[in-house]
Amino acid sequence: DIPLGALYTGGLGYGLFWFREVARRKRLTQIFESPGHTRTILGVPELGVIPSAAVDRPKKTMTQRSFRALKRGGDIQSLGTLAGNGQPTLEFATWQDKSSILAESFRQTLTSILRTKPKDRCPVYVITSVGPGEGKTTLSTNLAIAMATIGQRVLLIDADLRRARLHSVFGLNNCPGLSDLLTSTDSLEGADLDAYLSPTKVDNLRVMTHGLAEVATPATLFFSPRVKELVTTLRKQFDFILLDTAPVMLFPDARLWGRHSDGVVLVVRAGVTTREGAMSACQRFAEDGVAVLGTILNDWSPAEGPAGQYYYHSYGAYGQK
Repeated sequence: DIPLGALYTGGLGYGLFWFREVARRKRLTQIFESPGHTRTILGVPELGVIPSAAVDRPKKTMTQRSFRALKRGGDIQSLGTLAGNGQPTLEFATWQDKSSILAESFRQTLTSILRTKPKDRCPVYVITSVGPGEGKTTLSTNLAIAMATIGQRVLLIDADLRRARLHSVFGLNNCPGLSDLLTSTDSLEGADLDAYLSPTKVDNLRVMTHGLAEVATPATLFFSPRVKELVTTLRKQFDFILLDTAPVMLFPDARLWGRHSDGVVLVVRAGVTTREGAMSACQRFAEDGVAVLGTILNDWSPAEGPAGQYYYHSYGAYGQK
């Protein structure tokens, strides 16, 4: 006879396993986990899939310290920047680690974005996310670099005045920028904006930082008619303009900039962004008459699941002799 205690223990173990599996499946129905889900659920194109840095292979140029930090998902800024000690960081994967899976995924995404470019003018694209911490600044920087390296004149604007990061990423401190232009009373028509366009070490790429003027309520500033005037002036000087804006479900900034843009790119983070939140974001843009060009699935772990393993191992083997 099987002891009664063993039956209880086995039943309890099975029950715990069942509840964990139900909870896991429920969670997967609430978040974006794999490629293809955004197209099915949101009805917009999936412009690209960016794998997690942890699955990328370490390079000879990457120190063991920085690679371990990337695998832990640590503070990106602590790894050094393009303007600092030269160590590879996620923001500059496309420029410093050109043969990595990450760099290739950004170029793949760029190929999709180039299809949306208008033929008659410089496109202005708003890059936003549903919530904070989903990787919009990292994606904005890498896409800008990818565009610049194919010979396009690119301007990357830090329009997230609440949590501005581009000045520190590029080492551009104490630079006049967006807030200064929008709070000024000087006419923007025909104005020389060179003092507000900071050069970078990447050819063809310039950055407009958040600026020096303190703004308590950025959304109020973005209602200004000077925004349209500024966009019109900048279109004449560049081939691409990318705006890194605040998360759309927290602040109206992305929606306000969307009125003056050619479309929005929505960043969703695998295992983090909720489907409900992304659907709400797309609905708000639709109500504003702003086109959502598509989504970018960020921080996807391709090693999880049979399809991901095939993707990852095939990439590593391709081209080897």
